[in-house]
Amino acid sequence: MSAVDHNILVVEDDPALRNAMRDLLGEEGFPSTCAENGQVGLDLLRAGARPCLVLLDLQMPFVDGLTFRRRQLEDPRIAGIPVVVMTGQPSREAEAKRLGVSHFMRKPVAPSHVLGVVEQYCAHMKAS
Repeated sequence: MSAVDHNILVVEDDPALRNAMRDLLGEEGFPSTCAENGQVGLDLLRAGARPCLVLLDLQMPFVDGLTFRRRQLEDPRIAGIPVVVMTGQPSREAEAKRLGVSHFMRKPVAPSHVLGVVEQYCAHMKAS
C-alpha cells in the first residue's frame, strides 16, 4: 500500500449525508471510502488505509469524532493524517481545535465549501 491513498475517508453516521459526501467527492474526481462511525474509521486506518484527508463528524454512536481524533493522535502511524471536522455542534469547536484538527466546518456545509477545503489537502491526488 502506498504511503497515501488516492482517497478521502468520510466518517459520518448519517447514511444520507455519508452517501451525499461520497457522491459529491466522486463527481469532482476525489475517490472516497466511508465509515459509519469512528471505530470503523480507526479500523480502516489501522489496517493500512492512508487517505489524504479525513472528513469527520463529531456526534456518532460507538466512537464519536473527538474520541476518534484522540485515538488517532495516540497512534504514530496515523496521527499525521489531516482531519477536517464537519458538525452541527459548534460548541465543540474549541475542543476540536485543541486536538489539532485542520479545519472546522459547521453543518449544514455548502458543497462548494467542502470541495474548497478538500482541494487544499488532496488536489494533487484528484482522479483524472
